[in-house]
Order: sequence, then C-alpha cells, then structure tokens
Amino acid sequence: ALAALAHIATASFDDKSYIIQRQAAKRLQRILEEMPDHPGAHHYYIHAFDNPAHAEAVLPIADRYGTLTPVVPHATHMMTHIYTRLGEWRKSVEWNRKSADAAWAICTDTGEISSHYTHALDYLAYAYLQMGIDEAALAAVKEATTIAGPFSELNPVASAYALSAMPARYALERRDWERAASLNPRQPADFPWSTEHAPYEAITYFTRALGHAHLGDTDAARADTAVLQRLVEGLRGPSPYWAKQVDIQIYTASAWIAQAKGDSEAALKAMQKAVDLESSTEKSPVTPGEVLPAQELLGDLYLTQDSPKAALAAYRASLARSPGRMNSVLGALRAAQAAGLPEEVSRYRAELLVLVDADTTRPGVQALAAATSG
Repeated sequence: ALAALAHIATASFDDKSYIIQRQAAKRLQRILEEMPDHPGAHHYYIHAFDNPAHAEAVLPIADRYGTLTPVVPHATHMMTHIYTRLGEWRKSVEWNRKSADAAWAICTDTGEISSHYTHALDYLAYAYLQMGIDEAALAAVKEATTIAGPFSELNPVASAYALSAMPARYALERRDWERAASLNPRQPADFPWSTEHAPYEAITYFTRALGHAHLGDTDAARADTAVLQRLVEGLRGPSPYWAKQVDIQIYTASAWIAQAKGDSEAALKAMQKAVDLESSTEKSPVTPGEVLPAQELLGDLYLTQDSPKAALAAYRASLARSPGRMNSVLGALRAAQAAGLPEEVSRYRAELLVLVDADTTRPGVQALAAATSG
C-alpha cells in the first residue's frame, strides 16, 4: 500500500493518461481482494483516482471508506475529494464538517491551528456554494479567517491556500464583483505569510482583477494583473505547476479587461488561451476546484457577447470537468433559453433542482429553482 502511495506521488499534473495512477490502483486492488477492509488501500485508491477520468469508478471505494475510517481529520475528509469531483455536495458537507470538527478538537488540545481544519473548511464552503447555501458558506469562511493563531508549522501551505481561496470563492461564486474588488491579500494578518505563499496571494489579486474589470475600473484591474505578472515570474523556476495556474489567471483577467474596454475579439482570444492552459493540467489536491473555472468564464463571456450556443458548449465542457457546479448549470440553462433550445432548458432545470437547496438565498437562483419545481 505504501509503495502504491509512493508511486502516486511521482505522477505529473500534466499527464492526462493517468498511467502512474492506474498502475498504483492495480496494486491497491490486489490488496483489497485479499483484505477488503484495508483502510490504507481505500485511502490511497482515492488519491490515485482523484481525477475526472476515474472519480466515478472509485465512488464505491469512497463510500466504503466512510464505514471504515476512525474519526480523524484527514481520513474523514479524504472521501470528499471524490464527492467534490462528482458534485455530491451533501456528502461533501457531511464529511467535511466531521473533518473540521475533528481537527478543531486537535487544535484545542495543541493550542495551534491545524491545516486539516482550514483545508476541510475550504472544501465545506465550496460545497455549500454549489448548493446556494450562501449563509452557511459565509459562516465557514468566517470560521476559518477569524480564528486566532498560532498556526501549526505542519503543512502551512494548505492553510495559506484555504485562507486565500475561501474569501475569493465566496465573492466569485456569487458574482459579487464589489466584494471581489475589495479583498486584501495576506489575510488574516497574523498568519505567517511568506514568499512560499505567492501562488495563493495571486488568488486574491486575480479576484480583485475580475471584480474591477466587471465594475468597469480597467485601470485598477490592470494594476492587479500587473501584480500577478510579477508573482508568476518568481514561480516559473521553483514551481512550474503554480506558475501555470497564475498564467491562467492572467489570461482570464486580461480577457475581462478587454471585454470591459469593448474589445470582444481580444477578450475571446485571451479567454481561450486560459481554457487551453487549464485543460492541459489538473487541479491540486489542496483545492476542491479552481477558484473559477476558465471554461465557465468562457461561457459567461460568450453570453455577454450574445453567443448563447457557443456559451452552452463552454458550460457543457465545464460540467464535464467539474460536475455539479451551480454557475455552470445556471449558465447552461440561461444559454439554452437564449438559444431557444427547450429540451436543453428542461435538462438543466432538472439538474438545478437536484443541486439547489430549498432555502437558497442566491440572487437569481430562487426564481429559476421555483420555475424548475413548477
């Protein structure tokens, strides 16, 4: 089992054949045939198949792991990597809440904030946002970002990521551009931020750039994008994966700046570059998903430019990579309505009904959900 885990650690995010992961899964399958309740084999199997191509196949393993694992932070969180991949948001909420609570018990015992705690809360907030349960998502964001340190020195990058991503997600998923534009980097201030956390600091500037661009303040958006360009240069050598993620953010921000300035052609060109880059790589396990997927934003851009059929194709691609994303489903529904495709309208309304919580307060979602239920 440990040999399989070590094998998984050598896999590249850019390898879409997943050959190393599949080889590791074969080793783990042999263990499970002999010892069906082996917890490590279940755990590492989830690591191996934490990708869009294999997530559905490993769902029974994830469900089974929940019956085997003790209530410890990482184990109770692990199956939610698969639930997140498949849009199983209610399961993700259940297990990430258990993980965060278990991690908090450790925090109170040690007097330090564990990265397991912030990591679980990031996945928890993401799941709530996909169901439109915004008040619960905000509560999770506040729970993570208002805690007082000290922070554990074990895996601080996971906390740095979560603390940067959660406020960004809350603004961007709700398309709250004013909130997005007002975010400040390196918060909370008492976290020990360092140059190692540049990829996560970039998340804040990306969020600000999108916010300013959508509000029409292209000068401020360009200033935020310039910071992204400075940050990415420091990442190209030591961290090519995160450099690519920031490049995606730069292309995306540039696209919406161009759109705000009325240059639709340049906007589409830049946004397509972001999509191509994002399609060539995988998400890191540190995140439940991109802060905003490039394909989804391409769909938004096509809708803005009155190209609903092209928008629908982009939203479909987004959902193929990240099933159950509310804004991709909403976008597909709106695009289908605009394109006059009644069968597609019915399809995405039905998907929305499955996703949306009855108590959602998300602007625009309540009416669509009501139309769905009717």
